[in-house]
Amino acid sequence: METIRHAIVGAGVIGPLHADSIAELPGSQLVVVCDVVADRAAALAGKHGAAVETDFDRLLARPDIDLVHVCTPSGMHADQAVAVLQAGKHVITEKPMDITPAACDRLIAAAAAASTKATCIFQNRFLSLTEKVKEAVDGGLLGRLNMGDAYIKWYRSQEYYDSGDWRATWELDGGGCLMNQGVHYVDLLQWYMGPVESVYAVTATLAHDIVVEDVAAAVLRFRSGAIGVIEGSTAAAPGLDWRIELHGDRGSVTVKNGHLEHWRFLDPALDRQPPQDEVQALKAAGADPASLPAQAHTRQIQLMCEAIRGGGEVPVPVREARQAVEIICAIYESSRTGQQVTLPARS
Repeated sequence: METIRHAIVGAGVIGPLHADSIAELPGSQLVVVCDVVADRAAALAGKHGAAVETDFDRLLARPDIDLVHVCTPSGMHADQAVAVLQAGKHVITEKPMDITPAACDRLIAAAAAASTKATCIFQNRFLSLTEKVKEAVDGGLLGRLNMGDAYIKWYRSQEYYDSGDWRATWELDGGGCLMNQGVHYVDLLQWYMGPVESVYAVTATLAHDIVVEDVAAAVLRFRSGAIGVIEGSTAAAPGLDWRIELHGDRGSVTVKNGHLEHWRFLDPALDRQPPQDEVQALKAAGADPASLPAQAHTRQIQLMCEAIRGGGEVPVPVREARQAVEIICAIYESSRTGQQVTLPARS
C-alpha cells in the first residue's frame, strides 16, 4: 500500500482530531505539524512523532508531504488550500470551505486546474446512518419530499469565544452559530433535500459579547418546491443534540445526533424497521466543541487517501462544499436586509 504522508496546518481544537484520525489509518503517516504558535505545534507533533514547522511557505516547499490538512481559522481556508494545490499537493480543508462564495470559487477553480485533489470536511455525511438515510431518500422511500428542517441548539460560553481572537469575527470566522457550528447541518439538509432556491431569515446576538449571531432562524424554499426551516443557536444552555427532519408523502425520518430518532412510513413493511446502527454511541458537540465523533473524520480522510491512491472521485468535492456557504451567506443577507433572498440557480 502506498503510504500517504500528511501535514496538518493549525494545531488548535480540530487539528488534534485530524492527527488522531491519521494515526488510525494504515498507510498514513503524519510527517509535520505547522502552527504559528510553536509550542502548540510542538505539543501535537510530539504526540505523533512528527516534525514541527511554523512557516506555511516552508511547509509547502517540503518534498516529503502528499496531503495537507488545513485546520486554521475559516477565513484562511481557501487561500491556504489554493497555495497547497499550486504547490502540487493534495488538500483537505476543514469546514467551512471558506466564508464567502467568492473565496470558495477561487478554490474550486484552483482544484479544477490542479493535478492534485481537494476535499472539504463534512464528516457527518459519513456517519453510518446518515449515509443510509441518503440511500433511503435517493431510493424514493420517503416519496416526494415536502419538508426538510435542521435544528442546531448548542451552547458555547463567553470563555469559548474569548479563547481566540479570530472567533466570532466576520473577517475570519465568517459568522457565528450558523457559519461555525451550523454549517455541517446546513450541508446535510441540502444534501438530502436538494438545492435551496430562496431564504427568509432573522438573526440576533442575545447571549454573548460578540459581533456575530448566536441565534438564527430561516425559512427555506427548495428548488423542488419543498419548504423547510433552519434554527441555529450557541445560546441554548446547556447544549442539546442536533437534529435533521425529513418529511415526504410516503414517510418521515428524523436523525438526532447521528442516530435515527424516527423511521416512520405508510408502508407497514418499512415502518419502525430502521436500518441497523453500526455505531452504538457518538460524542455530541452541543456543549463541547472538542466532543466530535472521530470515526466520521477518519472515514472521510480514509476515502480521500483511497482517492489519491486510486485516482477516483474525492469525498465531498469542493464544488459541493460551496453550497452550504452560499446558503448561510444568503441567510445573513436576508437578516441584514429584511428581504427574501433568492440564490443563484446552479446545477
